[in-house]
This record gives sequence, structure tokens and C-alpha cells, in this order.
Amino acid sequence: MPVRPMQGGGTGTRVVKVLQNVAEMGEEFTVTALARRLELAPSTVHRLLQSLVRTGMIERSGAESYRPGRELFRMASLLVQRFDVRAMTRPILHELWTQWQETCSVCLYESVGRTAKIVDMIASAHPLQYVIASSTTISLAWGSLGRSILAFLPDKDINAVIAKAERGPLSGRKALPRAELLRELDKIRRRGYARFEDRSTLNIAGIAAPIFGAQGSVLGSMGVTMPLGRFNLCNTKSLTEAILAAASRASSALGGDNRRGSIRNSVAK
Repeated sequence: MPVRPMQGGGTGTRVVKVLQNVAEMGEEFTVTALARRLELAPSTVHRLLQSLVRTGMIERSGAESYRPGRELFRMASLLVQRFDVRAMTRPILHELWTQWQETCSVCLYESVGRTAKIVDMIASAHPLQYVIASSTTISLAWGSLGRSILAFLPDKDINAVIAKAERGPLSGRKALPRAELLRELDKIRRRGYARFEDRSTLNIAGIAAPIFGAQGSVLGSMGVTMPLGRFNLCNTKSLTEAILAAASRASSALGGDNRRGSIRNSVAK
């Protein structure tokens, strides 16, 4: 069904309406055809298209024709991927939360900025809790969720993240020396999960394991975070086993296999 034209509205509203109509039109379109759908003057539509061309949302496909741009496809792909990951991992995340009653999160790796974004989170049932809000962007150099992704990236991406790592986004602590962080990442690869504790500033701890896709590349991570006091009292071996099992199930649901990421499904003693 064609998107109905919107009467009035500023430039922002018109740009949104242009994108909505472009998404419903064929692979290519002309200014005249788009203007007819929008019930706007061709000169106005041409001006709107030029701003979208400059941002990569729309591309020229000929002297008088246009098509959706690569940036529009990239954004759409990211949104679909996030939705699919959240929908398919939510039952697994909820089961993990039911078992431990602590804050459970799923993050998705974002290759453009070499960061990760929280796509789903279930907060702890305890009054004292550590919560990372959904849609929060996190650094890969800090915390169990980030490092469990970083450890399984190609060397060039690991080096780029380390080069930009400075102080912790929450604690303000100085980043680990390069050699020390590389040793930690090697340990994560060998045992299949990341464990992070901040005893001096935030008093939090977490364990996370990577989630892999169909091609064996790391898609994100799943983990549990809690105040350090409760972490010291819980059975961390059982917690780690539960997280490894949950992450493995999430990988399977997304067409991946944690064994392809050199994961040992056994907990380091």
C-alpha cells in the first residue's frame, strides 16, 4: 500500500516521507514519479533528494533516476539484525535470568565503530542491582560483555580497539597495557568466556560468553552482571557453565556453532 502524502510539515517530516515512499517503490525511481506520490513540486523533491544523496541514503542510478543508497541498506540491515537477535535469544536470556535472578544482557557487535550495543536486558530481581540499559553502546576493551566479543575478532580489529582504548567509560580507570590485555584476550579464547571484576571503583562483576553466527564470526555476547558482594557469594562455576550453555544455544538459534569459535565448553578450574 503506498504511503499517503502528508499535508504540511517541515523539512524533516518531508525527508521521512521521501524515505518511506522510496522503500515502497521499485528498485529505481524518477523525481517525477516520487513527486507524484508525495503530491509535492518536483523541484522540492529534487532538493530533498540531493540532501539524501550527500548522506548516502539515496544514490543516482542514471541521468534522471535514483535508487536506495548503500547507507540506507546498511541501517536497515543493522535494525533487522538487532530485531532478529533479540527475538531469537529472548527465551534463552529469560531462562538464564530465571535461574540466577541477576541482570542478564545480550549485546550485538557493531563493526562500523568497533563497539557493541545492548539489544536486550532483563534487570536483576534484587533491590541492589547493576543495570545496563538497552541500546547502550559499550566499549569492547572493558567489561565481560565487550571483551568476550573482542577476543574473537580479527587481529586488525583487536589492534584498532586497543589503540583507541583509554580510560574506562564508567570507572575512569586507565586501560590495561597492550601486552596485558592481549594476554587476557588469549585467556578468554582458550576458556571460551570473559570474567571481569572491578573491586576498586564500581564494585561490580560479570561473566559473558560470545555468540557466533553462521559463518563462524562473532555476532555478540550474552552475560550476567551483578554487584561484587553477591558475585563473591554465588557459585561462579555453575554460573559460568550456565552462561556458556546459554550462549551456545543462542549461537545455534542464529545458525552458528560456538565450537567454530574455538570454544571449549568446559569451565576452567
